[in-house]
Amino acid sequence: MNFDSIMSLRLTAWQRAFVKQQSQAAKMSESDWVRYILFNDAALITPKQKAAVKRVSDRDLSQMISVLGESRIPNNLNQLTKSVNMGTLIVTPDTAHRINDTYHMVLWIRQTLIHQLGLKA
Repeated sequence: MNFDSIMSLRLTAWQRAFVKQQSQAAKMSESDWVRYILFNDAALITPKQKAAVKRVSDRDLSQMISVLGESRIPNNLNQLTKSVNMGTLIVTPDTAHRINDTYHMVLWIRQTLIHQLGLKA
C-alpha cells in the first residue's frame, strides 16, 4: 500500500491496551488493525465502498443476533460484573480489563448487527 499521510491519534491507556490486544489476536499490526476497523465498519463505509461490499441477508443477520442471544455471553458477563460489584468474586486488574473488553466487543457486535438490519436499538 502507498500511504500518503500520517495521522496521529491520542488514546487512553485502556484504549491503547485494547487496540494492542485486538491487533495481536487478529495477528495484525496496530495500525493495520485500526485501518481495518475504521474502513470496514458498516457505519463508516463510503458510498463508493458500499457499492463493492456484498450485503448480508436480513435473515442471516437475524440469525446472528439470535445466536448471540442464545450464547448467554451477555448474561454471563452481567453475572460476572454483579459478582465483582458484590465482592464475591475477586478480580485482578488484568481480568477486569478482559471482562470489560469482552463486554465492549459484544456490545459492538450487537450494535453492528442491528445497524445492518436497519433497526433501532
